[in-house]
Amino acid sequence: MHRKSHSLKTVLRERSHEELRALLNDLHKAVPEARRFIDARLHGANPVELAEFKQAISRGIRPDFTRDQDFDIRAARRAISAFQKACPASDYPLADLMLHYIEEGTELTREYGDIDERFYSSLCSMCDSFEAVFAGLSKTQQDAYWQRLDRLQDRAAEIGWGYGDYVAEVYGRLRIERKEES
Repeated sequence: MHRKSHSLKTVLRERSHEELRALLNDLHKAVPEARRFIDARLHGANPVELAEFKQAISRGIRPDFTRDQDFDIRAARRAISAFQKACPASDYPLADLMLHYIEEGTELTREYGDIDERFYSSLCSMCDSFEAVFAGLSKTQQDAYWQRLDRLQDRAAEIGWGYGDYVAEVYGRLRIERKEES
């Protein structure tokens, strides 16, 4: 039997509030990414949800090789994207998640040695995204990140594939912008 395809909006309009509540509850229980998204959308960026997003990022970008885990850069990036969709006006915690992604990738390299071009391209791309979000933060919010940025710049300095140089370049631009604002 071939069922006629309906748009999601149409199907949702046809359901009762009870059916929709049950559907959301089931989705919340069954899919960890959906749970994080729904919790962040409903409760904002509280520390518990932010920690869960960070864990998802860490699992993707800095896996536990002793447990036969492998990289899942897309999953790490999806966690950031899901947060961004759930909390669109939350640039401060978004910057935190982006910087966490970059820090985790940097520490993975320091622990295990060079990875590959795709890995570093992803880190550099996240540096660009972080820089754009960081520029929109207030000076007070930016101040909360400088210690981590200083450490990141130091930790990335000796990493190859142009990554260490790129981190230094982004760090330099952020410092210049800070001086110009002062």
